[in-house]
Amino acid sequence: MRYLPLLLSLASTSAYATNWRSTASLLDRAQLQTLLTNLDAADTAIDAWAVEPDGDWFVTANNAVYHSPGFSPSFIQAAKWNLIFGRALRAADCNAAGVCILVHSAGWYANGAIPAALGTTINSWTSGGTVIRDVELTQSGWLLLGPGSVASYTGLDADLRDAIWDRRATGRYIADVSIGTDGRWMLLADNNPMSEGLSASQRASLDAVVEGAHAVDKLLLGNSSSYVLYNHDDDLHAPTPGDVFSAIEQNAGGTNLWERMASYGIVGVSIAVVEDNEVVAGRGYGQLQLGADGDVLSSTPFDLASLSKYVGALTTLAALEERNYDGILGNSLYLDDDVLDIRVPEGNVDRWKADGELANPVKGFPDGLPALPEGMTFRRLLSHTGSMLSRGSTPSEVPWVSSAAPSVWMSGWRCVGGPCDWSTNAYAWVDPTFGAPGTEYNYSNAGFMLTQATLVDHFDTPGSVLMQDLLFDRMGLVDISGHYPLDEDFLARRSRQHDVASGLQVENEYPWTFAGGVNASAADYAELVIVAMNEGWDSAGHPMLREDSVEALLTDNMLNDGTNAGYGLGVLLGDGTAREDNDAGFWHNGGHAEQAVTWFCGSPSRDQAIVVLLNTDSDGLSSNDPAHVNNFIDDVIDAWRASVGWPSAINCGI
Repeated sequence: MRYLPLLLSLASTSAYATNWRSTASLLDRAQLQTLLTNLDAADTAIDAWAVEPDGDWFVTANNAVYHSPGFSPSFIQAAKWNLIFGRALRAADCNAAGVCILVHSAGWYANGAIPAALGTTINSWTSGGTVIRDVELTQSGWLLLGPGSVASYTGLDADLRDAIWDRRATGRYIADVSIGTDGRWMLLADNNPMSEGLSASQRASLDAVVEGAHAVDKLLLGNSSSYVLYNHDDDLHAPTPGDVFSAIEQNAGGTNLWERMASYGIVGVSIAVVEDNEVVAGRGYGQLQLGADGDVLSSTPFDLASLSKYVGALTTLAALEERNYDGILGNSLYLDDDVLDIRVPEGNVDRWKADGELANPVKGFPDGLPALPEGMTFRRLLSHTGSMLSRGSTPSEVPWVSSAAPSVWMSGWRCVGGPCDWSTNAYAWVDPTFGAPGTEYNYSNAGFMLTQATLVDHFDTPGSVLMQDLLFDRMGLVDISGHYPLDEDFLARRSRQHDVASGLQVENEYPWTFAGGVNASAADYAELVIVAMNEGWDSAGHPMLREDSVEALLTDNMLNDGTNAGYGLGVLLGDGTAREDNDAGFWHNGGHAEQAVTWFCGSPSRDQAIVVLLNTDSDGLSSNDPAHVNNFIDDVIDAWRASVGWPSAINCGI
């Protein structure tokens, strides 16, 4: 075979509107372009195609065979003989060694040795009546796609294997997969793309097709930079009636999810939907990191920011229940205990209090701090009515993140911009202008940190481990963690943090775990939301909290003057107390400046919820700016609400 690249310009006509393709490194490129144009004009589907390592190509469509002059003669002859015998040509592919395989309705043909398991699987599927849609042959493995979600594969690139598993597990139909002879691959499932090894322009072409809602029928990755995205009838994706994810993906903001992501500059998204207290699916969109390989999976953890507060509240309630049933006299803890009255001698809270009250300030405390008041109960701290400073949860840059005790973080320890040190901008304390505990609602991360420190003292266990033991492990959740520093493998698969204006950010972790330090996939977080909607039971039917604990969680807390705070325990209550019979919603939003924006909303009376996580913020814009990423979340939640029939009166805070 000869290699003579043709440097022809890619034609541009109306027929190519949904047939994005670059055939620069393929042989007889002009002939292939003419063929594709003619097939498109005739609304003809491509049955099978393949590219050899040198750029020779093979296409079969409508019982005809087309090929560049140098393609394997024996392969072409086999294809034509099978058509003569009335067999349908279903799929074809070539690997980097030049071995090509053709799958037809009666079996298969290869011009070289293929893995025995591949031949056996093809024969088994064919004899059993399973129609093969695609075959991919690599140097070390293979893939077969059958009808619907049927697939079989072995020896594939680990990321591609994960992509196939993820798309099938989340109910997506894999339209096609293509693996180039150079190892590049791309996958399209329900119009959601994933890829590895593509150039920026190639990925941009794939994304442009999706953003335009064009339904690609066939993918082809050839040698070098060549690729073809073929759509033979120029059809557009439209919502599937009754499919909530289809409504979200195809109706977000009046266009579609991918177009809205591009419009707002959002790099990656994780969405989960709950119906009848079951997670319908969690799905990932976009990329883990701007400009790098790695697509968001359903299992990808995101920086939750303040959605962590709900997890912190659940952990607190579970811990109080655990302590109240341990049978040790005088060992009980209650929601209305003043955390200062129950502090453990020489514990985190005791050390923090003593250092902050010193006449000569130490650590990160300034001089002249007010005395800590009475009435700082778990309930008030978790409802932002405990008079604590409106302090942001302190970010810690990786690898500077420290596993210091809670008292150290509360005393102003910071790990930003270099090695950790004390800072007067990071300590936790009360603000006397807020009045006594219970007087005002003032959003405070510090109150959640004080709650965490109290539980750490009484259980002699880190807050992240309490979460793990009392919630995550009991529920079988593996894509969620509050550990700091994060385990290396967990951190490696977590989505990176971005800002629309300045792009990829320095990796940050948040050791104020209960306030803003949990990382999770949308699907795992949705499982936790079910506990509040399902009277304390998880989706698998396991009791996680007592009904009275859930009632406290979703009850609008009353201030000393008889007004309501609009907040339960770790959740916002825009409709007041959320019950099984009042059609009220509970929700929370979160954000780490220049890093992440998150949201969830649920209704106990409807047993429905949605979780939306972004690895991108628009920190340079105000939250009500039309270009802020909050509007993307609004688009998604509005599409979901319309699909499930939620009245606009149910408050989701956006």
